[in-house]
Amino acid sequence: MASPELTVVTALDDSEAEPGQDDEVADALLVAARAQMETFGIRRLRMDDVAKQAGYGRATLYRRFATRDELVWAVIIREVRATLAEIEAAITDLATFRDRLVEAFAATVEKVRTHPLLQRLIQIEPDLLLPHLTTGAPDALSVARKPMRRLLQQGRDSGDLGPIDLDIAAEVMIRLAHSLVLTPGGPIEATDPAGLRRFAATHVVDPLLHLSALAGGPAARP
Repeated sequence: MASPELTVVTALDDSEAEPGQDDEVADALLVAARAQMETFGIRRLRMDDVAKQAGYGRATLYRRFATRDELVWAVIIREVRATLAEIEAAITDLATFRDRLVEAFAATVEKVRTHPLLQRLIQIEPDLLLPHLTTGAPDALSVARKPMRRLLQQGRDSGDLGPIDLDIAAEVMIRLAHSLVLTPGGPIEATDPAGLRRFAATHVVDPLLHLSALAGGPAARP
């Protein structure tokens, strides 16, 4: 059986996976599992307790999630998707590509920095989570890199972004967001919503758009 540590890495690296069954019962089990993880952590998660809290029997739980690792995987994927959906909703109706890029960066920092389950697991099981967010960060960063890359591609397709390397641009933005989440403080106001957005606009997005213009993007056109 895979260890919880490996489960975390695998789940983070594949946010499009489909663990378990997608129905109301499975969702209730995942809600209960999330609550148990937030209270006791991953290592002390017990399948019996999850089933009991959700109001179902062990057999019902095991029909949908065959192992504890699979259940943990499913909870993490559910949280990743919910967070990404919240960020997408926050930028959908913004007027300009610049505004969407600023909000995507700022919302990513805010959502991850304040995520209750992540912060709780870091608090009670730092030896389990922190290695995957530091020395193992490429696994975690890949989750956020994909939607950021898609947003940049939308800017390319709409003519708002010039022929820059979108993979590198997404990588830089996500690595900077990652740093602000793990090591807040200093002159960058990462914990202040308005200050974070000023920083994102002035020091992240505008330089990217300037680079785009130098590469022949919209701002460079007559």
